[in-house]
This record gives sequence, C-alpha cells and structure tokens, in this order.
Amino acid sequence: MPVLAQNHVWTSDRPDGHAPAGVKSDFLLSFAELYIGYRYTAEKFRGTLVGTQEVSGAEVLDFFTVAPLTHDRWTGEVDVRLGFTNFVTLEGSIPWVRNQMLNTTDTGFFETSSQFIGDLRLRGLFELLDMDGYRLSLTLGATVPTGKISKMGLTATGVRGVLPYTMQGGSGSPDILAGGTFQVQNEVASVGAQINSVIRVVNNRRGYRLGDEFDFTVWGAYNVTDWVSFSIRGVFENQSEVRGSDLRTDGSVDPLANPFAQGGGTRLHPDRNEPLPPRRHGGGTSALN
Repeated sequence: MPVLAQNHVWTSDRPDGHAPAGVKSDFLLSFAELYIGYRYTAEKFRGTLVGTQEVSGAEVLDFFTVAPLTHDRWTGEVDVRLGFTNFVTLEGSIPWVRNQMLNTTDTGFFETSSQFIGDLRLRGLFELLDMDGYRLSLTLGATVPTGKISKMGLTATGVRGVLPYTMQGGSGSPDILAGGTFQVQNEVASVGAQINSVIRVVNNRRGYRLGDEFDFTVWGAYNVTDWVSFSIRGVFENQSEVRGSDLRTDGSVDPLANPFAQGGGTRLHPDRNEPLPPRRHGGGTSALN
C-alpha cells in the first residue's frame, strides 16, 4: 500500500508522479528547472440549488424575473513554474475563460455569454518534507486583479447591461492564496491530499468582494504500465456569500446578481481519469477531471 513507503524514494519520472489533471500546484522543481504547462477544462452546470436542494426554474421565477437553466464554462490556463532553490518553486498562472448561459423568464428564453482573461495568480511552493516516499509542501501567494469586472451582455430586459458576478472576469481585488499538499508513493501506486483557499480581504472598486473559497481533494493512482496510470479523485468545495453588492446589477431580478444567492453552499463530487504524465521541462496538456 502507498502508506507504507519507508523504503521507496519519491520520483516524478513515472505516470503517478504527478497528481490528477484537476490538481494544481502539486509539485516543486529543482533549482533553475523550468516548467510550462497548459490546462484545459470544460464544465457544465445545470439547474439551481438552494443549499443542497435542487429547485426548478418555475420555482425560481416565483421570486425572480430570471431563472438560470444551464451554464457552460471553458477554461484554458497557462502555468509557469521556476525552481528558485531546491526547496522553493515560484509559480504564475493565468486563465482564459469563456462562459455561455441559458436563462428563462415568464415570456421566453435568452442566452448570454462572456469571455475574458482572468486574474493572474502568483504563488510560492515551499517544501516542508521530502523523506523516502513522503512529500509535504506549503503554498502561499496572491492574485493580481487583471480580470475585468465590467463585462456586458444581454439581460432579461432585452438590452445590454452589466453581467452578474459569475460571468465576470475576476474578483476585482487582490486576494490571498494559501494551501498545502501531502503525497505518499511506493513502488506501484501513490495517494495524495491537497487543501486550498482563496481569502478575500478587501472590496473591489465596485464596492463588493466575492466569497472566500475553500476546497479539499484526495486522490489515488495506480501504475498500469511504465507510461500509463489510472487515478481517481474526490473533491469537496465550499464558497461563501458575496459581501457588498454591484449596484450596476439588479439582484431582485436575477438571482445570479443577488449577493445573498451566491455561494453559501458546498459541492462533493468524484472524478476519474487515466492521465499521461506531463513533462517537467516543456508543455503539458491536461483534460478535465
């Protein structure tokens, strides 16, 4: 079992030497090593939840003019890492995002979309433990609010207006990033766990701040051959409510523009994939977990 790794020396030169594609900031580099990676994800959201209870579009329309039905999101993210020392790695990443949403009202349906360059994320990865088959690292960093928060699109009134929070390009504020990763590896398999958080500390120039984010993920991987592994991952996510409000939107019309209808809930879902290992010196392509 991977937890019995006392006589094994950790190596990243095998398929399970990297966490599944949905896990970020999972490994450090040696001094002067360079890693450039590209990650692409496609997400589909359907329906509306109140807490963990799903509600229909008709029920949403009892309280709001607009009810969101579907939300599709495509994200491409460039990730660059540099080994600053053998124990510290510097990382920068920035996403390109495209959103498409289908909404309904009492009189019909309408679609709205947005695409943008998101917030730049700068991190330091610090090695705390590297002993036999065990690895423990700490991640600290911050965001640079490069994403726009004034994206316009079609609204329920049939005219263009400022889109709600989930369709905007970023938080509009510098945020704190903190997390940690623990991994265990033996001769044939590996397991790992990671915790991440985004802490919002100030309001943006529009007078609001997005909710704090927290996620916890665990995974296991088994080497099928010397170049293919099978992995499975579970994810727990939580996001708190928006504080303040964007006065350019009307939260009484659209629940996605209502700060009290954002976050405040959790998601728990399993993922599974069969990854090919990315290369540490050059481009890596990742698919959605």
